[in-house]
Amino acid sequence: MSDHKDPRPESERKRHTETRLLKHQTGPFARPRQTGPLDVGLGAPWVMELLINGAPIMLHLEDSRRLVIGRADTQAAVNPDLDLTPYGGLEKGVSRRHAAIIARKDRLVILDLNSTNGTFVNEQRLRPMQPYRLRHGDEIRLGEVRIAVRLAITPLHDSAFQEQPWVRLQDTPDVGAGQRVLIVESNADVAEALYRILTKAGFSVQIVRDISGAFYAVTRRMPDAIVLNLAPNDVNGLELCRYVRRVSDAPILIISEDTEKDRIQEVLNAGVDVFLGSPVGVNELVRVISSVTRSSLVSNNY
Repeated sequence: MSDHKDPRPESERKRHTETRLLKHQTGPFARPRQTGPLDVGLGAPWVMELLINGAPIMLHLEDSRRLVIGRADTQAAVNPDLDLTPYGGLEKGVSRRHAAIIARKDRLVILDLNSTNGTFVNEQRLRPMQPYRLRHGDEIRLGEVRIAVRLAITPLHDSAFQEQPWVRLQDTPDVGAGQRVLIVESNADVAEALYRILTKAGFSVQIVRDISGAFYAVTRRMPDAIVLNLAPNDVNGLELCRYVRRVSDAPILIISEDTEKDRIQEVLNAGVDVFLGSPVGVNELVRVISSVTRSSLVSNNY
């Protein structure tokens, strides 16, 4: 074997290594998934929840961020971003630097870092150093540690969507001009991310954590738009929508994991203008809010 040194820069060699197909690895490997275009320039983070042995960990991943998963080894000075030692990582065959999740603008990818016992997505083994797309609802297995992946916020919309016939949506989002948006969100991490994204997009954002807080907010001053993350079977949330519709024409946007046809129709019948499936895409959310608040902005200028 030749010991001739590769003349390419180290960064180029690394990219090549991460994307090439290893021909000599055996086993039932997963196929790389296709990705789509991106139409958002807000620098939106990925907000994801990892369920490890049933214990939730909420993470924010910025664009180009790499999250290394493994187990810590103080003697070898190895400290992964997500340490699986408390979850039985050593006993269950997790390598010190086992895998990495990488955030890109239009997708999340997972990469096996030449681990000893392999990285699996939905029980399909990944080729080492080959990136694979990661989606909402996937299950990762590192050795024998299982991790359920749940996405809350993505830069790009890729879920159920339905609007009322009177809603006229723009092709691309406008920058906000101070329109008041009420966000009803119980999860603090998701609420913080939505606040940061919509404020950066030019909206004036108020966060409330529960339905009672939302009732109080709308009775004091009706916002230009309401965004409600509706839990399955949340009758109080629907009652809030019905109340708002009786007293105001303020547009209501619902985010929900329950995307069954009957549930979507029930939500729309409660007076909701737009239904967005979870995980919510930032590009679609900003597009919808900027579209439905245009009339409010015009009326406030006269």
